[in-house]
Amino acid sequence: MPRVGGVCALVVLLSPALGAIASAQPEYRNIDGGRPVRIEDAEASARHSLDFQIARSFVGERLALVGDAAHAVHPLAGQGLNIGFRDVAALTEIIVEGGRLGLDIGTASLLERYERWRRFDSAFSAAVMDGLNRLFSNDNAPLRALRDLGLGVVDRAPWLKRVLVREAAGVSGTIPRLLKGERP
Repeated sequence: MPRVGGVCALVVLLSPALGAIASAQPEYRNIDGGRPVRIEDAEASARHSLDFQIARSFVGERLALVGDAAHAVHPLAGQGLNIGFRDVAALTEIIVEGGRLGLDIGTASLLERYERWRRFDSAFSAAVMDGLNRLFSNDNAPLRALRDLGLGVVDRAPWLKRVLVREAAGVSGTIPRLLKGERP
């Protein structure tokens, strides 16, 4: 990402061990075009853990958390963004319905309805992404064999593959109207 003064910011995902090595030993590297680039440790405020995290509550007084504010997942296949879209669409639907009924859109009962709707799906999706990340970033031989076996089963079971694709696409369960192309 270009910044002022010819400086660029580069976002890199590293394991904690590699991150520690990269932080401890800034070096010059040749990147795209052969220009020397100094790799420096990110400021503490710029570091973000990619561990699975979920807020204790998605709602507070006249407040609703959506997307990464409610749950953080590894950026595996953009699923965090998809989960966030479902959050926003669900909250929009609930707020619009409440407004049509003449309710205060910040009332606890409406916001709690949003949390009930989204909490399980968000937590489940985030936990699956975290599990997949851990499974595929692990070089343990028995885990690798189990992973390969599981992929083989999914490949030979079209119905299971369809279920997994529908879940990843966010088209299973109760889908907010907005994500179906309907007005909330």
